[in-house]
Amino acid sequence: MSWERQLVELQEVADIRYGFTAKASWDGVGPKFLRITDIQDGEVHWDGVPSVQLEDKDFEKHRLISGDIVFARTGATTGKSYLISKPPKAVPASYLIRLRLQDSCLLPEYVSYFFQTESYWKTIKAGTSGSAQGGFNASKLAGLKIPRFPLSEQKRIVANLDEAFAGIDEAIANTEKNLANARELFDSFLIAAFEKLSGSRPKKQLGNIVELISGQHIDKRDYNLEHRGIGYLTGPADFGKRYPAVSKWTELPKRMANKGDILITVKGSGVGKLNMMIESELAISRQLMAIRAKHINSEFLYAFLSLKKRYFQDLSNGAAIPGISRDDVLKLSIPVPTEDEQSEVVASLVDVGNEVERLKKGYERKLSSLAELKQSLLRMAFTGELTGSSAEKKMEEAVS
Repeated sequence: MSWERQLVELQEVADIRYGFTAKASWDGVGPKFLRITDIQDGEVHWDGVPSVQLEDKDFEKHRLISGDIVFARTGATTGKSYLISKPPKAVPASYLIRLRLQDSCLLPEYVSYFFQTESYWKTIKAGTSGSAQGGFNASKLAGLKIPRFPLSEQKRIVANLDEAFAGIDEAIANTEKNLANARELFDSFLIAAFEKLSGSRPKKQLGNIVELISGQHIDKRDYNLEHRGIGYLTGPADFGKRYPAVSKWTELPKRMANKGDILITVKGSGVGKLNMMIESELAISRQLMAIRAKHINSEFLYAFLSLKKRYFQDLSNGAAIPGISRDDVLKLSIPVPTEDEQSEVVASLVDVGNEVERLKKGYERKLSSLAELKQSLLRMAFTGELTGSSAEKKMEEAVS
């Protein structure tokens, strides 16, 4: 069925204003003070929202009621919106914009769905790209145009999207659970492999089977971004999933890591994070150490150390200066089976890792497909093409 629609600017149909500027309090006095960070995964847990003290006239001016829509106007989540439903006494904080529909011919739920469309997000991106703060102000929001269908059609659109999105969200939750299980599969296999070895193989301290190279700081004036000299790793910010990515170079290298060395972060919040050297040699900063296997398979050692991140972090948290020492690394004991057994463990880990990656990619494709399904349904909804049967057909295609 084809419907006539209009494009209306939000300023024609809504009251739009900034949130209240004040300092949040946790003393429980006054109404709730909703901030951007209180909106997580499309929900607000009001018990965890702080309070604010303000005069009655300011409360009446800014109070939130069911049907209001709030927007993040700055920061990494600029454009994120939330439809208010049955709130406690509450006002939005200053980094939120509150929109309240004044036109009874627009449903808040319908407008809220529009704020999830690709066209909306393109407008947000265009509106923030020229801003020094990366924000989207009330004037820009007021000028945003939204398609307005007859009220009966809006109700039908909302009902169809509610039903379809409930099914999609359930499919997303199940897929995310499967993805988490896939990620845990490799860790479970790894833990089991070393638990088996721990009870039947001799242990050696790393100090007896590796060489440990401590990185050294290079002054900012002595490294560059123009590929002059040798690559220089300053910390875990240069780490990839397994191998580091060079972003700085130096002509005055001090401490070097070689191909096959295991890089470990020894200072800062990333303590215990690992990467494997694939370059022939790179300079390393004092935030890193290079573990060079001498009498043990380096891949076997890498697998073992990947289980010890929590161990290293606990040591770091207990230190006067957050970080771990050379002794913390060298005194760590590892079960050392024969070379053949080490190779067998590594080969098994590769096989399991490949299977886990296959599963993860499948689940990630499924999540991408479900996200695209949402956008497809939204596009159909706001062009008047969405029906119950078309939504059902697309659902079957996506989840099959």
